[in-house]
Amino acid sequence: MHNPMPRPLPPPVTTAVLSVKCIESPRSPHPDGDTSGPRVSGRGPDPSSLGSDHGGDGTVRGVTGRPRKPVLDAAAYVPGKSPDTGPGAPGPTPVIKLSSNERNLPPSAAALDAATVAAETANRYPDNRSDRLRRALAGELGVGIDNLAVGCGSSGLLQQIVQAFVEPGVSVVYPWRSFELYPILVGLAGGSAITVPLVEHGFDTAAIVAAVEDSTALVLLANPNNPTGTLLEKAELEHLVESLPDDVIAVVDAAYHEYTGQGEEMLVTLVSDHPNVIVTRTFSKAHGLAGMRVGWALASEELIGYLHTTQLPFTVNSVAQAAAEAALADSSSLDRHVAECVSERERVSASLSDLGWNAVESRANFVWIDTPGATDLAVELERRGVIIRPFAGEGIRVTIGSPEENDAFLSAVSELVPQTGT
Repeated sequence: MHNPMPRPLPPPVTTAVLSVKCIESPRSPHPDGDTSGPRVSGRGPDPSSLGSDHGGDGTVRGVTGRPRKPVLDAAAYVPGKSPDTGPGAPGPTPVIKLSSNERNLPPSAAALDAATVAAETANRYPDNRSDRLRRALAGELGVGIDNLAVGCGSSGLLQQIVQAFVEPGVSVVYPWRSFELYPILVGLAGGSAITVPLVEHGFDTAAIVAAVEDSTALVLLANPNNPTGTLLEKAELEHLVESLPDDVIAVVDAAYHEYTGQGEEMLVTLVSDHPNVIVTRTFSKAHGLAGMRVGWALASEELIGYLHTTQLPFTVNSVAQAAAEAALADSSSLDRHVAECVSERERVSASLSDLGWNAVESRANFVWIDTPGATDLAVELERRGVIIRPFAGEGIRVTIGSPEENDAFLSAVSELVPQTGT
């Protein structure tokens, strides 16, 4: 297999727009319904004809600038809802948050101690490439430090990847429904998205390969898939990668890999055998560092070099680097959390099935319930003190929390009449 050749970086300014091509399926609606508000298209009036108005508060009004059309056409990412603790908040308090796939427990004591020590030198810039953390990861995985990049969560690394390979005229293939960030990143880069519908909530690997065009630079694969929790097993993933052209990069977004039971060696082997693969990982989920924003990528030295080029300086702060290094070393804390989460995931899934809900088998830290009444179900659950993530007309995603939190969710959902999807 030849080494993949990088696509040229996009020019500084472009007027290209996101083009979404669906394979036998329309683009799915916004997960929480139409919450994006009015859209603005076009460049708008000539700012020179508007003048400016300095308000009494010091703001300048009437000058809109010239944002790129992809920015005007894009919808901002919508995170999972957090409890509304303000005056007049609906429903009971406290509210249980099961909407963002966070670890239910705080970071390990070792990670917190390391973060506290690192904060004492916060007056200094952090290590730009997180070399200490990369060395720790390299030792853990048995790879070279130059096969690793550290970024602002796996989401930040995905942004770096898209920036390196996508420009107007370039397409990106990914299954849909999948991670909400994919269309946003592709659109902002001026690329076109080719979406491939899920089959029984999982990936149609043959259709993904068939969707690749001459213009395709990337194939994005959330594995396990977010929000359905389905997983491509090792042989399926390897076959998909081997079926792609050498110059198409397969990005395996493995944010929930710790919960799959597959181990680290599988992904290391995938990268070592295929120079056109990038694996992205995160400390946000199983390690409990969502608020720290630190992730890492594994790939060939060539591909990692492109990620270093597109990295903003000092993206990962010193506190996050120290906490991640300590969390990585504290394998016992990780193992305990994963074992409890997987056990609870199976219990919650079985209970949902017993109640008549269509719970999809999950290999992540959440469960997907296929139901057309997702939005109404989310409202009813919130009234009962539980916040989940609805995807309008499709289903809901429920994070696996503590046993007590899961019991509260099951109690709440047991009061509602199941609606099953297709």
